[in-house]
Amino acid sequence: MANNIDDGTAKVIWRDSARELRFLGINYVAVFPLVFWLLHANMFTFVMAITVIVALTVLERFKYSPMVVFRLVRCFIGGKVRYAKNWNEMKRYRS
Repeated sequence: MANNIDDGTAKVIWRDSARELRFLGINYVAVFPLVFWLLHANMFTFVMAITVIVALTVLERFKYSPMVVFRLVRCFIGGKVRYAKNWNEMKRYRS
């Protein structure tokens, strides 16, 4: 029997620690929109939550994890220019 092979990994409890968490086959980050729907339950938030989950699942098929997608969106929103000082402090001291 293949199940009776003792290769020394039966007692190793950390061997699956590098795997990403999944809930019903969906990455754990993509399930968070359902929490928002549970907090504010109406049809609009339900449709938005399902849309986000489907979009992140499709992107994961193209080898983009949800965290990578969130970082790409954050960098796109932030723009290309990174100021050394806060923008509101720069406006305050102009003469």
